[in-house]
Amino acid sequence: MGDVIEANGRIYEIKYLPVNSRIAKAMVEDGEVIIKIPKHYPEREKAHAIESLKKKVKIRLIKDPDWGRVRYPNFYDGEEVSLLGERYIIRIIENGRKARGSIKGNELILKLPNADRKRVLRLMLRLVSKAMLDKLKNRIYELNQRHFGFEVKDVKLRYAMNRWGSCNARTKRININFLALMAPSDVLNYLIIHELAHLKEPNHSHKFWELVGNACPDYKERARWLRKNGRLLGLGMPNEAKKEINILI
Repeated sequence: MGDVIEANGRIYEIKYLPVNSRIAKAMVEDGEVIIKIPKHYPEREKAHAIESLKKKVKIRLIKDPDWGRVRYPNFYDGEEVSLLGERYIIRIIENGRKARGSIKGNELILKLPNADRKRVLRLMLRLVSKAMLDKLKNRIYELNQRHFGFEVKDVKLRYAMNRWGSCNARTKRININFLALMAPSDVLNYLIIHELAHLKEPNHSHKFWELVGNACPDYKERARWLRKNGRLLGLGMPNEAKKEINILI
């Protein structure tokens, strides 16, 4: 085992990456500490930056054991998920053939040659987009008509590690992270309103937050829910934990 950090009785392996950036950075991804060191740093400066970041990461992990991001969600066979308020059971079947997804009743059936997390994610995204995109579009159009009346030309479901949504004010397209469909309805509505407001105000200025606040007066509470619980969506939590986060609002 190489260099590690120990926090709360857990061992985190450290991966060092040389980068072209100006400053050294550290993050936790999939249970691994990643330290990015600028290539131009002299050896002495590299060593100092590494030790400093290791101390900061350890302190952060002790305070917040769940800190970090997940590269690929951990969907598992038999998991119960909520999508736009409807409950489904995930069925993962390794069949040695081409990946195919279908919905039968309340079951999301994923058949694929190899059920690693990346392949399951891709098939889940494809299946959810096919089944839920029209419903999501209708919700976006309804909220837009109710609060704004902006032009929306396209809506897409995507997956991103650290973005719940994005908006292209030039093309009038809104992207929503498909994991957000697993959030409580009011939280998803806030996220949609947030992206719609970007069609008029592309930054997070006072005018932007005024638009959001007029349409969603309790947006701070919804945003707080996402910050606290959003990283748990799609992580294969026990149903008891999912029920807990859904009653926080």
